[in-house]
Amino acid sequence: MKNVVIGAAFSAAACAASLGQVRVEMFPSADATLYQHDAGILANGSGAHAFIGSNLRFEQIRRAVMRFNVAGALPAGAVVVSAELNLVVSRSQPVEAVFAIHRVTTAWSEGVSDPPEPEGQGTTSRTGDCTWVHKSYPGSRWTNPGGDFDAEALAWMTSYIPGNVSFVSTPGFVGLVQGWVDEPGSNFGLLIKGVDESLEGSAKRIGSRENPNVSWRPVLVVRYTVCAADFNGDRFVDFFDFEAFVECLEGGGCPGDRDADFNGDGFVDFFDFEAFVGAFEAGC
Repeated sequence: MKNVVIGAAFSAAACAASLGQVRVEMFPSADATLYQHDAGILANGSGAHAFIGSNLRFEQIRRAVMRFNVAGALPAGAVVVSAELNLVVSRSQPVEAVFAIHRVTTAWSEGVSDPPEPEGQGTTSRTGDCTWVHKSYPGSRWTNPGGDFDAEALAWMTSYIPGNVSFVSTPGFVGLVQGWVDEPGSNFGLLIKGVDESLEGSAKRIGSRENPNVSWRPVLVVRYTVCAADFNGDRFVDFFDFEAFVECLEGGGCPGDRDADFNGDGFVDFFDFEAFVGAFEAGC
């Protein structure tokens, strides 16, 4: 299995013709906390932490939104095999709570607000912040306070005390990430919330993408495969792939991030055609 780590710069994963799985890790490209407040005057877009659950003192709900540049990390035609999200809980009451991932359905902006430590109460919202009421403060609002997201939960994790936690792969989570690969314009990220938001003291502080301790930052781990002969990336190996490769080889347009150097030797020649035909006849 290949391993590719996508850091802050999100350099694209290069994939050779292969039937094996490739493993990619990536940090969020944006994240923020939604602090429950009817006026949306609290925010945290650039702090070192994010929050989920209900706090003990004020019984206010916190939700986290995250977005990952999946289309920039996986090649065209990638088929997602598994997806998991790893978090580090750095502060917590000893209250066991279950949290779920939901698909966000509209665009939002991260913002620049940065609360003082320990960040649990947020700070005054600034222009461009994402809040309980706003997807971009102050002029653009969510349709529903608390964020616009699908009601269906796609993955779950349980947290009790500080430590490492994971939303493990599920068919729903895989489908979400696959959708981001196939239609990057539909990627508005995910929202993390408590399954029972009436559970007092269930709030958990998690590392954000800005956390100075890199090991505390959220990490999305995706495993995928690429069928080399599926040259046009439509997930079918057929005449249209052959046609697309020949056009690319002859100097015409190449689909997505593909090129005519099929065997990866740095030259475009007959051997690339021969390699493609071999993969095509093998079915992948």
